[in-house]
Amino acid sequence: MRSKHLKNKDELRSILLHEKCHSKQYHSLDIMLIEVLMCFLWFNPFIWLFKKEIETNHEFLADSFVVNSGIDVNYYSTLIVNQSKSHISGIYSGFSLIKTKNRLNMLHQQKPSIFKNFLKISFAFILCTGIFVLSSSSPVKENKSFVVLIDPGHGGKDLGSLDEKTINLEIANQLIELSKSSNIRIVSTRDSDKFISLNDRVKMIDKIKPDLLLSLHCNASGNSEQKGVEGYYSPNNLYDKVSKSFIEILVQKQLENESDNGNIKSVNFIILRDPKVPSVLLELGFLTNNMDSERLRDKKQQKIIATRILDGLEQISSISK
Repeated sequence: MRSKHLKNKDELRSILLHEKCHSKQYHSLDIMLIEVLMCFLWFNPFIWLFKKEIETNHEFLADSFVVNSGIDVNYYSTLIVNQSKSHISGIYSGFSLIKTKNRLNMLHQQKPSIFKNFLKISFAFILCTGIFVLSSSSPVKENKSFVVLIDPGHGGKDLGSLDEKTINLEIANQLIELSKSSNIRIVSTRDSDKFISLNDRVKMIDKIKPDLLLSLHCNASGNSEQKGVEGYYSPNNLYDKVSKSFIEILVQKQLENESDNGNIKSVNFIILRDPKVPSVLLELGFLTNNMDSERLRDKKQQKIIATRILDGLEQISSISK
């Protein structure tokens, strides 16, 4: 800079301090890097904005360095204005009047007190904590109040009786579809013909922690005359009494408009005994009986069966609240 533009030693010192900060903090490296990037990304408008922001930040850092070195902020502000008007390179660095105004605003911006910073940090912490608590609900239950884990019996190499594994899954899928317009949230242990061991099923149940486990099956007997619906629960389950009351409701719903009687039996099946939730098993009919077999294989009848199961689950949900 030519000497005629330097009115006194403070002005010279201010300029030298300003440029010293640029040099000491290696601002030129930032500029070189962004220039290289612009050679390849010149068509991206954001790279140009990014460059302007980097330059603005550099000027702010240099201005702060000058003021913190003992130069009066009002004197230094006047110097910036004068330099911008005369279009001299150096402390002005080719910035527009808008950028000069921004520099002046940042220079005169009051630093927040420690107390104000503490309040801001505390508020942010409380806000984040509140959001976390409100959003930490179980992903399984979503917005529905009652969760039922349906276990379509058998699957894969475990065939069950005749084509039982397929019928169990078909009715479970019908139930899931119907539940979409219900307040009941249905989850299934399997959605395809795959084998899942009893122990793995129990682990899945304990992981999901539903309000009720409902295992779906079809029965079989050496007596082809035997037919009807049967319900099972385990007296060794942690919720044995609740499970018994739930299966009674489900069996009764299946018997609506039917003349057959439903049997409720206590058993020691692993799938009913070991889960730490109310657990029941519903035998929907005998595949060895012609009448039951025809009903269980018919798609329309399967929907009726699923509808009655859902009705039972909604009744169970209402008394469980």
